[in-house]
Amino acid sequence: MSSYYSILGVSTNASEDEIKKAYRKKAKLLHPDVNKSPDALVRFQLLQLAYEILINKEKRFIYDQSIQKSTDPLKAYNDWIAQQKAMQEREAFLKHQEFLRKRHQIMNSKYYYIKLWSLYIIFAFCMVATLGVLLASAMLIFRVHVLLFFILLPFISAALYLLKYIVDKFKERIKYFR
Repeated sequence: MSSYYSILGVSTNASEDEIKKAYRKKAKLLHPDVNKSPDALVRFQLLQLAYEILINKEKRFIYDQSIQKSTDPLKAYNDWIAQQKAMQEREAFLKHQEFLRKRHQIMNSKYYYIKLWSLYIIFAFCMVATLGVLLASAMLIFRVHVLLFFILLPFISAALYLLKYIVDKFKERIKYFR
């Protein structure tokens, strides 16, 4: 059995565009409606299989690994998983390094305390405003009428969402100051 690259007539380092062009060109020649040879259907299905394998990056990697090492596809898949895991660990490391760089930059800034206190003040103001909306809604509901709850429900929901958002953003930002 020949390789999928030879079936499509492309090199092993062909780009996606080259693979697509080669597939379209060969598909026009090998399609069973056009090609009347008895093995046209089998050759066309093989062409489709080669295209599906080579156009998908994951499947192509596994196929290339199995060709290079003459191993089974399961080992090639496990190698690919290990490569993906290493790449994710590298990205996490780079994100952490960027975080440390920003934190060092903020902590060594001459405006460190101004930024820190402004963060606390903004957080406190937003919390007070949000809790004020919730408290005012509760007072209106219990003093006027319980059915007012359904009218004020969008405001209550927005206030609760804003409260969660403020706390999450505060936790995210305060990391740079500690």
